[in-house]
Amino acid sequence: MITCFREKVEDRFERLAENAGVTVEGQTPTAKMGRGFWATTYNEAVKQMIEGLEGIAADQGSLSTEVVSQNYLSEAEKRRYRRESMRDELSVVFDQI
Repeated sequence: MITCFREKVEDRFERLAENAGVTVEGQTPTAKMGRGFWATTYNEAVKQMIEGLEGIAADQGSLSTEVVSQNYLSEAEKRRYRRESMRDELSVVFDQI
């Protein structure tokens, strides 16, 4: 069942890319490439969020931004920061298409 679902997603992704005329190095992108792009971009968004906490950590005398993130930000706040960062990153990509 999972294989069937994965194949369905891959087929839809390929059709979407073909219909949009999107290529990567002359080839139609794959769903795996999309997942890789998402993971890389999301990782950058998390890094940006952590970097944004450096000033707070320094002001509080915390040893790291991770301490601030874990102890002082709610999951909702962290999610909001990640979404804002992802929105910014994705808008740059989609503005280029």
